[in-house]
Formats: sequence, structure tokens, C-alpha cells
Amino acid sequence: QNGNLEISTVTGALLGSIRLDKQRSEIHAFQFSKFRGNCTDGELQLLRPPKFALEPFSILRFVIDGESKWCGSVTAPSDPGTDNAPLKYKLYGLTRWISNFQLADGYTVFPATTDVTDIVRSIVQFSLAPRSPVRYNESKIGPLAGVVIAEELQAQTFTAKKILDWLEKLATTPNYFYRWGVDGEGDFFWKRIERNFYEKHLQYLVNEGHFS
Repeated sequence: QNGNLEISTVTGALLGSIRLDKQRSEIHAFQFSKFRGNCTDGELQLLRPPKFALEPFSILRFVIDGESKWCGSVTAPSDPGTDNAPLKYKLYGLTRWISNFQLADGYTVFPATTDVTDIVRSIVQFSLAPRSPVRYNESKIGPLAGVVIAEELQAQTFTAKKILDWLEKLATTPNYFYRWGVDGEGDFFWKRIERNFYEKHLQYLVNEGHFS
């Protein structure tokens, strides 16, 4: 398999990488899944510790054939392992950062008649991306929803997840709806989905024969 594991700090400084296609890779197994475009939780198993410091909550990207398939955070193994057992690291999708994320002051008040998509764009561009590993990519923010808020929204007392979930529910029409999440590149997405679209749940197992 042609790929590698890239590990960086929360601020983006590269700590190191592990190649999958070399003769004796440290990677024993890597499991993760994507649901509705979101990178969900998984597990990494290493045959031996990497040659660089793999700090708790480092940001991990798994690249296969030049495409980033998964992005999230990694925790230190709870068990140091033995000569015969691999080191096991828990992996968490970046949506977990959003779960308890409080919006920055100055970007929390939106007047009535603001389109839902404009609110999402402002939250991600000016509050979420500058203060978390989640990245803002304008090309992954969908078109205007055609749905506006009826009253002024003061979002400072809510978590980002609660606001985004509410906006997602609000931007639902008979013909289309929206999904938000964080993809394999670590980019936030706000995607319009037509009603006849079939969503897939993808699961990836690397070195599947060695994973239990």
C-alpha cells in the first residue's frame, strides 16, 4: 500500500511521518471510518514507538496514494505494550473539537434575515479555524441556503456544535438539505445535498489481516 502517516502539532508544525510502503513500517494496523463525509473515531497500532515525539492530541493525517483519507487527533497509548503486542493509539475525528468549542467574541451576533450559509461561513472563518486545527476552505462552503433567521441570533452562549446542528436543521427544504462536518483534509464542509442523493458510510482497514 502506498501511503504515509503525517503527525503535526495543533498549530501545524510537522513532528514527523511514517511511511506505509517501506519494507518494515512501524504501522501494524490503522482503522477509521467516514460517515456522511465526516472523519469519525478509529485506532492506530504501531509495532514500535516512532522516532519522533508523538504527543497527546497531536494532529494525524493518513495519506493514501497522495490523497488525505483521514484527519484527526491522536492520544498517547494507555498500555506501553510488550515485545509481542503493538502499541494502541486512540484516534478522534476533528468534529470532537467542535463539540465543546465556544465561539470567539465579536463573531457571535447575526442580524435577522441573515442567510444560514453566511452564518456558518462567518463562524468557521473567523472563530473556529483561527483557534482550532479545523481548516477553513471557501470552496467547501456550499451555496446560500435560501433560508434566513427570523430574529437576531446571539450565539455566544452556545457551543459551535449546538449552533451548527441548529443551522443544519433550519436549512432543510423539500428539495435539499445541508450537512456540516470535517473531511479527510481537515477542512470544514457545509454541503448542500439533494433529496435523491444516497449517503455512504465508508470504513477503511489498513493492514486488515493484522488488525483485531
